[in-house]
Amino acid sequence: MKMQKAIDDANDEALLGRSLDRVVSAIGRINTYAQGQSKKDLMEPMRQDAVAHNMGLIAHNLLGLQAISTLQKHDALLNHWVRLFWDFTWKSAEMIDWDLFWDMVQDDLPRLSSDMTRIAKGE
Repeated sequence: MKMQKAIDDANDEALLGRSLDRVVSAIGRINTYAQGQSKKDLMEPMRQDAVAHNMGLIAHNLLGLQAISTLQKHDALLNHWVRLFWDFTWKSAEMIDWDLFWDMVQDDLPRLSSDMTRIAKGE
């Protein structure tokens, strides 16, 4: 029993690190794609595909964080972020509200980054 808990804890720790790294990396890539760009620039299909892909990566890795038992205290926060990013996992670029995306880059990505830092610190 103790051995299984130790294995579970090690697996959770690995998942935590991997998921946080992937979320932070995807945020960085999105910021790179959007930095110095206008809303009009985001209409370029290759840029839209890249952004949508990274938004989907964020959603999937946030789901991974929800699977970690020690993060249950952050469940409401993680649910909020998953709901916000989930549409990017299944919608084509033509179906995405790019005005909403622009607002997310300006307002939500910095807050998500801050929340991931707090979770990484164990707060």
